[in-house]
Amino acid sequence: SSPATYQQEGSAGAFTGVPPYYVAVVNPSLAVVRATATGATLARVTTRIPFVGVTGAADDRTFVLDAQRQVMGPTVKWPGQPVFYRLRLSASGAEESFTRLAIPALPKGTAVTGLALSPDGSKLAVEVDSGHNGQPGLLEIRVYTLATGAFRTWSAHGSDDPVDPDGFT
Repeated sequence: SSPATYQQEGSAGAFTGVPPYYVAVVNPSLAVVRATATGATLARVTTRIPFVGVTGAADDRTFVLDAQRQVMGPTVKWPGQPVFYRLRLSASGAEESFTRLAIPALPKGTAVTGLALSPDGSKLAVEVDSGHNGQPGLLEIRVYTLATGAFRTWSAHGSDDPVDPDGFT
């Protein structure tokens, strides 16, 4: 993609090639939609299950939020299953819908370590790790079709890479 350029339009500026707003996890119970140019909050999304990640589609209006409980200690652990929510925004950045996705349960004892939404917002890739205490376990990438909940899985056991001994992204 080409780099964004700044265009001066009278006294107001506009960015070309940059989304007009973005979604950020502010704290475990709050995600916000902010205007890119000003930082103004356009919408607030709250949760009882902590938000730990967000990814967006190329339309700049479809996002998926990952909500899951985590326990901090010598290692981070994720008890229970994550919950994924699709957030759709209006052209002005206001919340249009916020719905829980019907994603089949992940393998017990695994943690979501990464996620990405396809450019058209129809598929969600989820990186899953079953490693414990710094030891890599089964590493998976699951790609879900959001309309059906069907998924494909690619997996590997551990990592022999001294630069990334904990796995792959």
